[in-house]
Amino acid sequence: MDQIPQLTFNLVFFILIGGLAVVGLFFGEGRIRLVALGAFMALFIMNQISDPSFNSISKPVGSLVGQNNVGSTIGGVVFLLFIVGAFLGNHKKGSNIRGMLLGIVTGLFVMAYGTALLPSQVKDSIVGNYNLAAIITSIRPYILIATIVLILVSIFMPEKNKDDKK
Repeated sequence: MDQIPQLTFNLVFFILIGGLAVVGLFFGEGRIRLVALGAFMALFIMNQISDPSFNSISKPVGSLVGQNNVGSTIGGVVFLLFIVGAFLGNHKKGSNIRGMLLGIVTGLFVMAYGTALLPSQVKDSIVGNYNLAAIITSIRPYILIATIVLILVSIFMPEKNKDDKK
């Protein structure tokens, strides 16, 4: 059992970033765009459900999964639905390089804003112990802007086919 690496922030970081980069590279921009939109929506929902004004909406779900896990559960379901839709739907492959870049930025977005949703003691411990977490947390607004710009670029500036370049 000593050979199994400990699950640390850095390990999760590299697995997530590398995994999404590989997905973007092999499956293209069209599919990773839905994964990015799913991450965006899931983290938005998790952030908003933590607001007390959403108590009436979250009560039915809270009775099933516990009041503290409502935002995570609803956000996770939304994210899974986007991922399933990305791989079940019929999408054009799109640019592999832009897909890989969008995958990397999506991973950074998930890590930056996911860390922000953790309880304050856990977040302070992670940011204090891991340099990558501190860097990502400090550049969160730039990661958000990069994610939005890359999603918009992939929607409004599709890659031209080889026939269109002539």
